[in-house]
Amino acid sequence: MPHPAQSAVPALLAAALLAPAAAAAHQNSLTPVALRADGRAVTVTARIDALDVNEALGAGPGALLTRREALARAAAGGRYLGARLSLTHAGIPCVPGAASAAVVERLDGWALALTVPYACAHRVETLTVAYGLFFDVDPQHRGLATLDGLGPARQFVFQSDRRRWTVDAAVPLRVQLGHYLRLGVEHIFTGYDHVAFVVALLVLAGSLRARDGLRHVLAVVTSFTVAHSLTLVAAALGWVVAPGRVVEPVIALSILHVAASNLRRRGPPPRSRPLTTFAFGLVHGLGFADVLRELGLPARATVPSLLAFNVGVELGQLTVVLALLPLLQAMAARRPLAAQLAWALGLGALAIALLPRLGAPRATVVALALVVALAVVAARHWDYDCVIRRGLSLALCLLALLWTVERLSEITLFRGHLG
Repeated sequence: MPHPAQSAVPALLAAALLAPAAAAAHQNSLTPVALRADGRAVTVTARIDALDVNEALGAGPGALLTRREALARAAAGGRYLGARLSLTHAGIPCVPGAASAAVVERLDGWALALTVPYACAHRVETLTVAYGLFFDVDPQHRGLATLDGLGPARQFVFQSDRRRWTVDAAVPLRVQLGHYLRLGVEHIFTGYDHVAFVVALLVLAGSLRARDGLRHVLAVVTSFTVAHSLTLVAAALGWVVAPGRVVEPVIALSILHVAASNLRRRGPPPRSRPLTTFAFGLVHGLGFADVLRELGLPARATVPSLLAFNVGVELGQLTVVLALLPLLQAMAARRPLAAQLAWALGLGALAIALLPRLGAPRATVVALALVVALAVVAARHWDYDCVIRRGLSLALCLLALLWTVERLSEITLFRGHLG
């Protein structure tokens, strides 16, 4: 049987649409409030009737604000909303941020839509909403709340004697771990700097014999995995704190260092590369942790979710290695064009299957397919050293240099297409 506050929702929706504006002047007023949970953030939008904005915006009781005046007082409205509508997750209050406002035109007048973002300490799984708008001036006031992002959409009616609402998403552990596993894979395929670093590590290994190349890649990938796993866990759990404005440029410089080393060295990779990779892997782990911190870890099953994210990162990284290494080795050995094209087609199919699903733009998929095809054709006319070691390494140097400039200057180049 539905809760009384929920069963009244359809009637109140009709009232909100049909009631004349004069009826909303602090007498049986109704305020629709939309809440959307996304990771650690909850966005709240309250649509306040024009005849009710005086109270919310701190204007005098006799004032009749114009649309422009109401918009100019958005900050005061945000403070009112933040003070009288509190959100709590896992026993920790969520912090309201700066408000924005927009005028919503209606047949019977206008309303002011106040939007306030709330930042929570953990990824939101349960949410307690304490509502206190307008009850001091209108005991019959109602707040019509809708909540999205925690399972199916839900609604609730706040009244003077019913001011708290608790919602539990009740996500099964298996579903939660699968979600974080997918996030880890997604971050590798959309985190172009991490992919570029792995590609730079494969350039010299591709020219080795199959067994030697596999042995070298195994050593390098293992050292990278161990290093970034250590710092990912430490930073995600709050044991280590490193500012992103330092970490992100160093990640770009790590790509520049490896790619420049490839340009200078003709022959097998240096023996010190696993150690170098371990050192840079510590920094990349801090970058992974920054992304995970933005997404938010759940208050429950924090460590299993963190490990699932890390496993997803490893699976994405392993996919890149398994797709590229055989192709590079086939090109270095100047095997028949059919064998090289087979690997290229396999890599293209993998990109087309995974990247669009993970949110990467289709232009990225097309660009990747074109680069691989051009590299395969070019390697038939020039040797591996010219096309891959020098050509690809030079391209990675240029890309890493642009990333470094972007991250140090905080200026976006090429409209953000560099990733």
